[in-house]
Amino acid sequence: MKICIDAGHYGKYNQSPADSRYYESDFTWKLHLLQKKYLEEYGIEVITTRSDQSSDRGLYSRGAASKGCALFISDHTNAVGTTVNDSIDYPAAYCAINGSADGIGIDLAQCVEQVIGTRQPARIEHRRGKNGDYYGVLRGATAVGTPGLILEHSFHTNPAATAWLLSNRNLEELAKAEGIPVQRDILRAGGTDAGAIHTARFGVKTGGISIPCRYIHTPAETADLEDIRACVALTVAFAQQ
Repeated sequence: MKICIDAGHYGKYNQSPADSRYYESDFTWKLHLLQKKYLEEYGIEVITTRSDQSSDRGLYSRGAASKGCALFISDHTNAVGTTVNDSIDYPAAYCAINGSADGIGIDLAQCVEQVIGTRQPARIEHRRGKNGDYYGVLRGATAVGTPGLILEHSFHTNPAATAWLLSNRNLEELAKAEGIPVQRDILRAGGTDAGAIHTARFGVKTGGISIPCRYIHTPAETADLEDIRACVALTVAFAQQ
């Protein structure tokens, strides 16, 4: 699998009104490098749209750079105008209007919600323009057949969110969580002990974490070590929340 990650802005751009130390461009540059690091540790190939933070590149070109990738992600933080707003605090994934990134979009936005602990729940949005997607990066990604999304990591006009995002330790935690490869599944046959546990007493909230396998329940049962490591990482991340 190959993923293209875009640091949403270059140079020194979008200073926070809540804390003058915060620039959206600094945040997105740091985060996308950490995402690359952890995704590669999970065995995923990653390309980026810029070689350095000082270089600009056209919006459409950045999206189109994802040709041949399974996913395009552009990292951002949002804003409510240009003044401090301490009430608006939620992550959002602006997904391509063709719906190709909706599933992973809500999963990533909810991951951000859980790790940061935002006040409002995560959501996905679609924004249409005159020529398809409103956002140039998503038009570029769609043109080359890549599911694309813009991931807004809450609002840099919110003092609490801005303070959280300024912590390098927090960014490490966020990138690790966002980088765990996982997909949702509904079992059409068979089952696990979770099926009995969730009906015990008055009902128990239950979730299962499954490792993808081939030839299950045979001497030749096979799993990928990277999938096993990802399941361990997911279990640890869940326990830490």
